Amino acid sequence: MAGAQPDSAMADAETETGEIATLSNVRSSTVEQRHRVTWTVDDFSSLVKTADYDEDAKDGKAGWQFLATHEYRVNDKIKFVLTIQACPDDDNKRYDYGIYLKSVSEANVKDYFVEYTFAVRRADGKFYWPKIYMTKKVPHFGHGYSKLLNDFADKSSVTMGCDFKLIRRCGKATEITTQMAQIRNLKRPSETLGSDLERMRKTAKSADVNLVSEGKIIQAASYVLRARSKVFEAMLTHDMREKKTKRIEIEDVRAPVVEAFVAFLHSDAFEDDYAELALELMIMADRYEVKSLIYECEKSLLKTFDKKNAFNLLESAVQCGAEQLKKLCIATVANIKNLKKQKEFKALEKRDPALALAVCKRFMC
Repeated sequence: MAGAQPDSAMADAETETGEIATLSNVRSSTVEQRHRVTWTVDDFSSLVKTADYDEDAKDGKAGWQFLATHEYRVNDKIKFVLTIQACPDDDNKRYDYGIYLKSVSEANVKDYFVEYTFAVRRADGKFYWPKIYMTKKVPHFGHGYSKLLNDFADKSSVTMGCDFKLIRRCGKATEITTQMAQIRNLKRPSETLGSDLERMRKTAKSADVNLVSEGKIIQAASYVLRARSKVFEAMLTHDMREKKTKRIEIEDVRAPVVEAFVAFLHSDAFEDDYAELALELMIMADRYEVKSLIYECEKSLLKTFDKKNAFNLLESAVQCGAEQLKKLCIATVANIKNLKKQKEFKALEKRDPALALAVCKRFMC
């Protein structure tokens, strides 16, 4: 860690200050003061060279180094400290150079806030203000930008600026500010539209349709089925048997899969235990045109992908329009040794010649 810098490392700092406005009413008031500090550091290129990156540092992480500081007192309660720091970039084994602002309070200043930004004077003599204003509560904050001075490391002299507004909120204004800050800590209730619909379905308060699979009845709300699936909408609104009987026979799908499918339609939640049903759910979702469930199933199958199942997943991925899963399966299958001799590939050639050709093209790439 570099020690305190001699005065020669710091030059004069100019300041501008002035009250912007005082807004008051019966119950609250806000007072803002604008401050601008400019700070010139001579022989800057030599200063940054004093930060020697330690490649043998413990855990491979070099420490931060303070190269120069400047203090600016606002009033008898508050002062700000500007620092130039060498900030370790441990991935590239070097230092970045940044400017930081820290507030130091010597009294109770809980009603004070500061909005600030930094600047560096360019070669044309104009200040470059690269950052939008940040807002911080005054008591003991520190913040800055670690790479702001990187482009100036070879300059003999660098002039920096800090433009900030000190804001004091009193009375009702302080109370409102505190309440607004607490909004960040609000937690959303666990109840959602989906959870409420699923709860009502399970209690049969809104269930008016029965889906039947393997002799098991799964209850559902017809308005949810119509809203979530164009296929169900046609069944339950047109002059079809399902509309009259309020009974939908689901063939070739296991009952647990139908239960998970209906639950998803009502809750829009893909539960963890659906992962083992993901392939069957995706096929059923494709049959009833529920694209959101196809997406969730594809995402689940990608997470649990096993190259041993690539052949089994490939055709389903193509059928359901699961493009990312399809690409992964094709890439995996194409890397199998003696691909054309595999019985799975021969079976694929018979069922879907176009898909088998796509795999072959990938194999030849």
